[in-house]
Amino acid sequence: MSTSNMARWAKTHSIPLRPRGSASHNQALRAADEAGRAPRILRPALTGRGASERLSRFAAASAHPSLSASAAALGLDTFTLVAQINRIERELSGPLLVRAERGRPMTLTPLGKKVLKAIRKMQDNTMP
Repeated sequence: MSTSNMARWAKTHSIPLRPRGSASHNQALRAADEAGRAPRILRPALTGRGASERLSRFAAASAHPSLSASAAALGLDTFTLVAQINRIERELSGPLLVRAERGRPMTLTPLGKKVLKAIRKMQDNTMP
């Protein structure tokens, strides 16, 4: 069914429609604008929904000894946090963390340190 057909049926049955340029549209425009002002290193990771939240979670996770501990502190499932960090690593074309192993805590890679610094800079610029 076409969107115009759906709109006609909605009108016939008095079903309210969202106006064009709804909240999700505005959010996409804000994300694109935010990506343009972000440090260059972060721009590839600022695509898609929830991009800034993923970067904030990476920044928060970097302060913990493991991704499991990070996920617990953030109130997330470990799988969710790992998937989000893996996505950032794919978008930025490199590993951000050396994962924790028995007896050795998680550490940042050189790329991870640069990304964390850029995230902190971006967060400082957006704070009121």
